[in-house]
Amino acid sequence: MKQLCRGNNIKHQTSCVRTPQQNGLAERRNRQILEIVRASLFFMKVKREYWGEAVRSAAYLMYKTPSSVIDFKTPLQKVQELSDLPVNYGMEPRVFG
Repeated sequence: MKQLCRGNNIKHQTSCVRTPQQNGLAERRNRQILEIVRASLFFMKVKREYWGEAVRSAAYLMYKTPSSVIDFKTPLQKVQELSDLPVNYGMEPRVFG
């Protein structure tokens, strides 16, 4: 695993079990996705049974939205730039609700 990460410029971070405080970036991303999902379901008056589709759509939109932190590129573009591994999100969102 270490060799794969080094070879592809991937920063591997670890944390202790049951300590979400140490998972800063992952926790922040999860919170952002959940905020988008809740807003989408509420404002579009969609039933909770579509929660999974809303999560998939929110994650897809986040990874396809340019960010000033990474020179106005999308996270997906940045990953492709830094890695030789093929990046295929593969699950474009569908209309739901």
